[in-house]
Amino acid sequence: MLTLKIEFLQIYLQISIHLLHLPVSVIIKIETRVMSIRPNCGPSTGGTLMSILGTGIYETQHQGIRFEYSKYKVDVECSYDPNTCCFSCITPHFDNVTQENIEWPQYCKIKITLDGETYYDCEKSFLIYCNHSFNIASKIMVNTIFPRCAS
Repeated sequence: MLTLKIEFLQIYLQISIHLLHLPVSVIIKIETRVMSIRPNCGPSTGGTLMSILGTGIYETQHQGIRFEYSKYKVDVECSYDPNTCCFSCITPHFDNVTQENIEWPQYCKIKITLDGETYYDCEKSFLIYCNHSFNIASKIMVNTIFPRCAS
């Protein structure tokens, strides 16, 4: 007998084995844990395809991602890819959240939900930068590398 029990962000796998007519049960607990967010930065205008890879991530029809920065929270839908076992979403247009002038760059917290109501911290951050800042940064050049050789 094999049963699968899912409770919020924890998956319990219960395997029952009958040995000598005595039931023996083993419970394996898999917690949701985010291993990586790629890419870990994007422009304030949004539109970046972001992937979240971790354990205990699965399709629920209610999964989502929340971006929290400054005093704002932006929720977006995400899709689950069973081949890579990760969530993916398109980052929102962060500039359109408020009429206030937000100063970029800013780090934002990433949270995920599987039930559409309870959000859990991914313990990873996403850097939001202004497109103009990115153009300035792209003009930085490397003048020297030290040390010049390695063994």
